[in-house]
Amino acid sequence: MRRIALPLLILLCLLAFTSDARQERLQVTVTAYASGWITASGRRPRPGMIALSRDVERLLGVRFGDRVQLVGLGTYVFEDRMPWYWHRRVDVYLPPKARALDFGIKHDVTMQRV
Repeated sequence: MRRIALPLLILLCLLAFTSDARQERLQVTVTAYASGWITASGRRPRPGMIALSRDVERLLGVRFGDRVQLVGLGTYVFEDRMPWYWHRRVDVYLPPKARALDFGIKHDVTMQRV
């Protein structure tokens, strides 16, 4: 029984991580940032781009360069990733630092692919 249980458990884990759980809309928390020299996509940061937490990236099924809409805030290009410990988070690139700080934290913002 043990010889069958371990491979079955591994298979179930693989299926769980590769399943297509793509969603059309998500509720996220949005913040802003204004620093950094290069993004995860290899580009320089610029206004109109965002960083996504890895779970949001996976759930929406987006890739670098895809456009997403933050309802009530605008349309942005996905070019950067947030650290692994953030969940359901979006960071809008908004220089200078004072402007990013004034942006604050926006909870329960609806996000969708464009």
